Amino acid sequence: MKACANCSFGAICDSQSGLCVCASECVESHQPVCGSDGTTYNSECELHCAGLHTTDGPPSGQPGRMQNMRQHCLCLGCPKRRIDVAKPGNCDEDCGSGGSGSGVESCEQDRCRTFGGSWDEDAEEDRCVCDFTCQSVPHNMVCGSDGRNYNNECELKKARCEKQEHLLIQNQGPCAAISVTSTPELTAPKHCSLSVYGCCHDNMTVALGVGLAGCPSTCQCNVYGSYKGTCDPATGQCSCKPGVGGQKCDRCEPGFWNFRGIVTENISGCTPCNCDPTGSVRDDCEQMSGLCSCKTGVKGMKCNVCPDGSKMSMNGCDKGPEAPTSCEELVCSYGASCIEENGQAHLRVPIT
Repeated sequence: MKACANCSFGAICDSQSGLCVCASECVESHQPVCGSDGTTYNSECELHCAGLHTTDGPPSGQPGRMQNMRQHCLCLGCPKRRIDVAKPGNCDEDCGSGGSGSGVESCEQDRCRTFGGSWDEDAEEDRCVCDFTCQSVPHNMVCGSDGRNYNNECELKKARCEKQEHLLIQNQGPCAAISVTSTPELTAPKHCSLSVYGCCHDNMTVALGVGLAGCPSTCQCNVYGSYKGTCDPATGQCSCKPGVGGQKCDRCEPGFWNFRGIVTENISGCTPCNCDPTGSVRDDCEQMSGLCSCKTGVKGMKCNVCPDGSKMSMNGCDKGPEAPTSCEELVCSYGASCIEENGQAHLRVPIT
């Protein structure tokens, strides 16, 4: 079905309904990215989902809200917007403000690792530990980009960690006299070879830790289920697409299906099951077809159809007089929509 072949804002095409759906399930992976909106997100997945759920507010200036209408629930004033990755890492190097996916402590932890330190969760103060044992390193003076002489490269790296500055080797040997009085303008390293942990095997990707931690060859992320080959250097968790789970991003999360569609149809993540919350037994569905598990007497791919003469209720299809016939009898919760069909009223998870 081609009705939603080009879904916008990171939405996923539901092959059953032919509509674009919002998949907001992201596996926790600490690989922060800076969005084009100036916000730091904990992962690329969270950035893409933010484009679906972040609102600019309705024209009246009032916040977006859900209204229980007779036929369905409408989200008023909830325009979607495109958010792209501006750069890897945090937007604010000074960690003065966090984004929707990263707090100040998370920013400080990233900054510590960026400059070669290790983060001590148990310490009450000075959690960034610069553990460099330079006494045993042979004397081999280098000139730093700050115009200072260091006994060896180890001493320079220790200073870079402690000062949390982009301190690089200006040249081997002592600094020239002019460098001491004229400090060069400091800029972030542009090539991975100039980063703290050097390059991955591809000579392009920045290593995120010692021993090629965070590199594609170490992470072994699923090429279809992940955004990129890198992973969290501490946990090994790859950066999964919406609705995709597993440390390697190789399966759909509960409540999602159609991992095969990512491979064959190039969809942007696993598809939400969208099982009717009233007619289904549970949220998840059959992985190859999207078929939901229905309560007694309920039919349909999404468990939203009752035979003639019966009405949808919390116990399944009910012929009793207490079964709801109008959306006025139901309350839309958690963004669900109320649908009236063939004299029956039932809830459905939102689609867009």
